[in-house]
Amino acid sequence: MKVDNSTSYFLFFNYTNLSRPSTCSITEISDTSYCVWFLVVNETGYYNNFGELTIEHNSTNFTIVINSTGHPPGRYRGFIIITNTSSENASLETILDIEVKPDQNGIGQFEGILPANSTQYHSFFFNTSSIENATSIKVNLTSSSNLHIFLFGNGLKGKSISNSLTKNIFYQHLTPLEFWEIRIYGNESNGIEYSGDIIFSTLNSSISALNYGTVNTSNKTRMQFNLTNVGNLIHQNVSQNLVLYLVRRFNASEPRNFSFLVPDEFIASKIIAKLVWKGDTNYSLVLRSPSDTIFQSLNKHTYAKAVGAEKEEFIEAPVEKGYWKAEVKNYSQPSEYNLTIYIQLKNVSKWIKTNYSSFTFNKRGEVNSSVLIEVNFTAQENSLNGNYEGYLEYLDVRGSGIRIPIKFNLTAPLLIVNNTINSSTIKITENINANLTKVLDVPIKNEGNYDLTNLTFLSSNFLNCSSDPTKFIRISELEVPSNLSTNETSSINITLQIRTNETNDRVCIYKGWVFISTNESEYPAIPYKAFNLTLEINLTDRIIANVTGIETADGDNWVNFTSSPEDVIVKYLNLFYINGTQIKGNLVYFENLTEVRLRHKNLTSYYVPRVGNLNTTNYSSFEDHLNSGNYIFNFTVPENELGGIYQVLVGIKTSDGKLEGTADNGELIINNTALHLQPSDCSSISMRVGESRTCGVKVRNYGPLKATTANLEFITSCSHISVNTSAYNGLGIDGFDYEGRVFGFKITGVSNGTCDAWINITNAKWYEDSAIHLTISVTPQPSEEEEKNVTYTLPTFVVDLNFTRAENLITIEQNSTNSTIVIVKNTGNITAEVNFSIEGINSTWFSVNSSNATLRVGKEAAFLVNFSIGKEKMEDYAGKFKVVGKNSLWNLEKTITSDFTLRVLPSEETKKWINETLASLNQNVSLFASQISELKKRNYNTTLAEVLLLELIKEIEEVENYTKKGDYRTAYYLLDDLISLAEKVANEIKNAKQIIQQKEEEEKARFQFTTILIVSGAGAAVVLVYLFWPVKPKKFYVLKPTKPIKRIEIWKRLKERWDKIFEVKTKKAKRKKR
Repeated sequence: MKVDNSTSYFLFFNYTNLSRPSTCSITEISDTSYCVWFLVVNETGYYNNFGELTIEHNSTNFTIVINSTGHPPGRYRGFIIITNTSSENASLETILDIEVKPDQNGIGQFEGILPANSTQYHSFFFNTSSIENATSIKVNLTSSSNLHIFLFGNGLKGKSISNSLTKNIFYQHLTPLEFWEIRIYGNESNGIEYSGDIIFSTLNSSISALNYGTVNTSNKTRMQFNLTNVGNLIHQNVSQNLVLYLVRRFNASEPRNFSFLVPDEFIASKIIAKLVWKGDTNYSLVLRSPSDTIFQSLNKHTYAKAVGAEKEEFIEAPVEKGYWKAEVKNYSQPSEYNLTIYIQLKNVSKWIKTNYSSFTFNKRGEVNSSVLIEVNFTAQENSLNGNYEGYLEYLDVRGSGIRIPIKFNLTAPLLIVNNTINSSTIKITENINANLTKVLDVPIKNEGNYDLTNLTFLSSNFLNCSSDPTKFIRISELEVPSNLSTNETSSINITLQIRTNETNDRVCIYKGWVFISTNESEYPAIPYKAFNLTLEINLTDRIIANVTGIETADGDNWVNFTSSPEDVIVKYLNLFYINGTQIKGNLVYFENLTEVRLRHKNLTSYYVPRVGNLNTTNYSSFEDHLNSGNYIFNFTVPENELGGIYQVLVGIKTSDGKLEGTADNGELIINNTALHLQPSDCSSISMRVGESRTCGVKVRNYGPLKATTANLEFITSCSHISVNTSAYNGLGIDGFDYEGRVFGFKITGVSNGTCDAWINITNAKWYEDSAIHLTISVTPQPSEEEEKNVTYTLPTFVVDLNFTRAENLITIEQNSTNSTIVIVKNTGNITAEVNFSIEGINSTWFSVNSSNATLRVGKEAAFLVNFSIGKEKMEDYAGKFKVVGKNSLWNLEKTITSDFTLRVLPSEETKKWINETLASLNQNVSLFASQISELKKRNYNTTLAEVLLLELIKEIEEVENYTKKGDYRTAYYLLDDLISLAEKVANEIKNAKQIIQQKEEEEKARFQFTTILIVSGAGAAVVLVYLFWPVKPKKFYVLKPTKPIKRIEIWKRLKERWDKIFEVKTKKAKRKKR
């Protein structure tokens, strides 16, 4: 530092007599308890004393030596002040950054406190070459409240802005010999404590990335690379992790909406959306799910702006199948942005398998400092086409290591029907009592990279009533495309004939289906080869009724003169069929009005009239104004009705009585008071003679008229009590005063006895149902003699115990362990020695950490029970937790029990078998549909086969729903029935083949027809085809539930019905053959 001018100066930053001054020269901004001390070096030497410095020349040079030994890393800020005898001074702001230095294990630590409502971020610097040959770093941050972390090194390197209290940034490919900066920022009303670390790694890979280019579902690739420790850190127990995302990218420079398809929860685990931009635009991001659930960003870009980083908004959302919408909005001048959607995959180990398990990497050059890793990549069918990105991650016990990026583009056809994949339901509501032709235009699209050819369509032909299958709606026509080119959109036109003679005007939900298979295409669709479109038509007798206007004598909707009846005109009543078509003309008449009433909007149990309907008999006019569907009619409001806002209720039927509707949206206001009483808790009062109690009453006015003359009265003829006032007169409660006012009655006991009293309103219209009835009991004060004769008894000691925690259902998978905690509390009044045991469960299946405990009064004891079983039966086992408590001194004992069920669930091996079997069944469904379609071309009646196939599809879907919920136990019990049903479909196809062959033999023609089913595993044969199912795990018990499942009973009845149908068809075939 150079000081000019010849005047003497004082330096205020040196040691005085080599001791620390009383104040800091510079302070670390993240923690003000630390100071850094400066040492002065001038021409006379080090550490000159504090005092006047004589400057003999025009300038004098000083050197500042920083003594930072022992000080934590971070940014320090302060001032160097120079002053002279003439009170002139100069100050120099000084900023000092003490770097974060790693220890011998490659970990550097930092901490601090961000002040409340901070506008300044905290900085920590580190040298990228602090560890020799460092290849990557991981920055971790833990805070008491939400903070955000940013990494800078010649530009932004990474950031973490999630909502968790733990953040981390991973970055590799460090540039050596550079100082990089960590910036930490948040803004809370309280100070935020935080701590973090920088973990260096010296692991390196012989390849920079696993880039597989463009692949399809038949691709398999094998690659190798070396993972080597190139430094002097020991990386212990390095584990492998795989992360894979389906990535969609969009960019624009103005607010827009973007759509993207998300697979179901079996394929994907979560959605991550990132919106990134530069400049000062204030963008926000909204994700809208197919079910219209909204996920919104939280203005995270304000934190990035504060630290000088690129702006970002961030959303995480759970998976929901179908098309999502990303909405980018802004509230200022727009600028260019990039939106990236990451859809994280499940079961990624099926995509990439390696020979790596775990390894400890010694220092470079030593034995076991390198390992060869073999990677096998197999493209999966259960995925969407598109760009995939992810990484293979190798992390040691410290949490740092290396990531090998993964990248590929998957190409395949993608079948989209009704804007989703796999399955969808179309729901339509129509009225009975009409013959309609309904055409459904269902979009179908190939969003993949290859053409879809030879599409197979199959329908149920009918939509049957769910409660009466003899009533149906006919699918009269099905127009479908046979092929779909890449990105081609077409339509499935489904014509439905709703005929009253076929539905018999049955109010019901009618269900049917259309099944689409791509199994015959050269490239079948992924992730699902087939699509099941369910059709539901709800035929109802309800129509829509709306009152659009109410008109009183004054031309508005107010009844002002309540002392006499007043006529009101409904103008208008509009009626619509359930599909929105307006009803006009003479379909309804005056006599079809089933209800005309008023319902109080605030006092919803109050109707006008209380019973029956309003008077409409004097007004026979019920007309459709100008034949426009605007119906008009009159009713009369009686005199002196409760004031307030009323809904006009109108019920109406069509002239044939088959359709009906109710309107409740018209509003009528009656200009009167509507006082309502709400008591405090004083309906039953007990007191002694001379004691007093106050009963508070809140009075509200739900009417528009001010209750000027209203009185609140306390009514009783009882002499056992006295009241401070019998009435409050002229309440003066304003109209529509929903808050109300409180009035109190002080009641005093006078003599022994029981009284009845009432609190009512007089001289105003009030809601009489809110009248308050009080029962008051007065007892005499005890005499002195009674006081003397009071006897006191010593407490009786009791051992009493209660379970405060005891599960009644404990689940455990075969070949696994599970545990539960049972907590017992001493609710008695004496210490107890307790013993815990379990009854009813095989003693080899469980162990208890400790069976005995001493429980003082009010204390609890916890018993940890560990269950461990092998391949036991999948059943419910009844057990009992038993606790015996004793006190030997007083010879007391108490036993309590709690029943529980130990439910044995399928093992992972069994779950795998269930999933494989369901997969086989689904593939067989596709082939069944294709074969039935072929049979139709041969003019064979396939009605029975289609009914069976529909049942099979529905039951597969039901079992799959159980697996989605994790209920593999129920799914297992139902699988045998599914397989049996699939065999029935196969037998029906076999019968068709025999009949066709017999017919063509008679015509001396041959029809080559082979039925082949998808195979998976090994299984048993039937006559026509070989149905192969995955082999059940060994030593597996094939059981039915101990308690019959209702659905199975239904299936048994269906089987009996089908067996009879088969028997009839077989007899007919035999007669025909004879």
